[in-house]
Amino acid sequence: MKILLLEDEYMLQQSIKTFLEGEDYSVDAVEDGQEALNLAMTKHYDLFILDLNTPSVSGLEVLRRIRERRPDALVVVISAYTDIEHLEQAYDLGCNDYLKKPFELKELKLRLDRLIRDASRPTSLLIQLTPNYQFDPKHEDLYYKGNKVHLTKKERHLLRFLVRNLGETLSEDAIFNEIYRGERSQNSTIRSLINRLRGKTHENFLKNVRGVGYRIDPFPPR
Repeated sequence: MKILLLEDEYMLQQSIKTFLEGEDYSVDAVEDGQEALNLAMTKHYDLFILDLNTPSVSGLEVLRRIRERRPDALVVVISAYTDIEHLEQAYDLGCNDYLKKPFELKELKLRLDRLIRDASRPTSLLIQLTPNYQFDPKHEDLYYKGNKVHLTKKERHLLRFLVRNLGETLSEDAIFNEIYRGERSQNSTIRSLINRLRGKTHENFLKNVRGVGYRIDPFPPR
């Protein structure tokens, strides 16, 4: 398991690197965001551990660029930020987990072990949506030709709801009530959510039934 660690606090960086190497991980550690980007674009890593507040390029920008290139990579964000805005940004950009500083190194290992275990789950439970797209209902993950597609929390929720009702056309009101329970929003948000999800796929399996709603048909088509 090859890991790229971005952490600008040298003592913490070295503590994490030494600990993980003692657990049989291979770790490249850097303190500069641009250096992390250069490595991420030229070398293969199975997992990334990213601090957010880093020199040259922020950890959030590194995360964004990694997700563009490696939608299947595992990414853990570590940060002293405690505000919900940074947490939401990290998850919206595709981090798999978020660990607030300070933390125990053993907790980091437990998080990594869980992510790696989940990533190696059997494929027999996947639901085929098209010849190239599959959905994992247990982990709410979408795969394209075996590679995970980065989805936000609400995009996952939308896809789960539609897959749970394959072949049934769901109204915008029904989708809205499922996803935005208790939240103030408008139905136009559902259309925006549908469009964002479509923008991340190469095949349009999200069907729009004009004046009625949206559905995903079973595969193969009836």
